[in-house]
Amino acid sequence: MVPTMPKKRQIVEHNGMDVILPAYNEAEGLETVIHDLRSVKDKIGCDLSLIIVDDGSTDGTGEIGRRLSENHGAIRYVRHERNRGYGSAVISGIEAAVGRHAAIFDADGQFRAEDLSRLYRERNGFDVVVGYRQKRADPWQRRLLGNLWTLVGNLFFGLTLRDLNCGLKIFRSDTLKRLDLKCTGAGITLDIMEQIASMDIPIRQLPCSHYPRIHGRQTGADPQVIQRALSELAFLYQRRRQRLASMQTRKQDDEKRHEHRQDRSKSTEKAEFIP
Repeated sequence: MVPTMPKKRQIVEHNGMDVILPAYNEAEGLETVIHDLRSVKDKIGCDLSLIIVDDGSTDGTGEIGRRLSENHGAIRYVRHERNRGYGSAVISGIEAAVGRHAAIFDADGQFRAEDLSRLYRERNGFDVVVGYRQKRADPWQRRLLGNLWTLVGNLFFGLTLRDLNCGLKIFRSDTLKRLDLKCTGAGITLDIMEQIASMDIPIRQLPCSHYPRIHGRQTGADPQVIQRALSELAFLYQRRRQRLASMQTRKQDDEKRHEHRQDRSKSTEKAEFIP
């Protein structure tokens, strides 16, 4: 099902940054997060546009998103009619982004706009800037799962990240739009970062703050979410193996063609010197 944008308006490309906010049942804290982001629009150093992606919420997130979008020209609202997963919300946000840069900023209130502003100002020409939480303010179960996810990404997917699933990242939009993203659940971050690493795009890592969740409910440790993430992990691992095998085959073919050209060249040289 195609995501909907309830209010039609002219969407103009700009040289600033679109902030993608995946939101599922975040009605209690969403306006606080939006207010925080709008508070840095003058100091961040670029035009700032917010994209609220409502992933089928049932708690009033949709009503808030629509109202904010109607009242503020720099806020857009995208809705999934049913809950499709964190990854689907991120992908819909990427598809809606029209700025030079796009940021992923979780809408759960655990990050601060000041860190987003700092990461943008300190990107130093990097196309990809990712945060890592200096002190993660989550229950031990989520911290454990997060550490394991990062370890798996680094060991089996060629990454060198300190915090794979940190919900604060900035990208060049054209870099994101080049990716063939398939994961609709929690695997989306690994999907993004593994493809970026495979293209040898440099990644800048900077520390960011992290705060306890005050509103809403965390779903990252739910059994269904974990099962879906493991399925996506298996898919990504198989895709990586196939890509590496294809690269190896192309390399071998190139070497054979090079050897064949050398052999032909030597044969031609011998023929020229036949008395």
